[in-house]
Amino acid sequence: MHRITILLPLLLCLFCTGLSAQTPSPHDIKPGNPIRKTLLDVVRKPTVAELGQNVEFVVSTMRVKGNWAFVYGQLQQPGGQALDHSKFKDKDYREMSEGGIFDNNFQAVLQKQKGKWVIVKRALGCTDVCWLEWLDLKGAPKEIFPNG
Repeated sequence: MHRITILLPLLLCLFCTGLSAQTPSPHDIKPGNPIRKTLLDVVRKPTVAELGQNVEFVVSTMRVKGNWAFVYGQLQQPGGQALDHSKFKDKDYREMSEGGIFDNNFQAVLQKQKGKWVIVKRALGCTDVCWLEWLDLKGAPKEIFPNG
């Protein structure tokens, strides 16, 4: 009976350790990490098309957990120049800019599907915290979001 008393906590500890290894914790993606370029390139393609100019991302937050990622930051032209709002191709963004309600930011949630990162949600120019609405996104871990 004494062996069971000793082995049971040990087995429980090993079982819990195995579970935590299967559930990766979120981690911030720092400059130089190849996944950073991959994620930003996925976000860059539609952003360039809609804004009608090359963009450079100034990342505030980039966090990955498993097959999910969240990216947030500011938009600028390469070299640090401000965006030229007169070049916006997307009608909604152009109207937001004309109304003075386009902030030069971006935010996106991406998911790795069949080995490829795809955009699940993306927003540009938000004057509020658009990603708050994404906290209920099915399957997306809350830990990838700021203050997660």
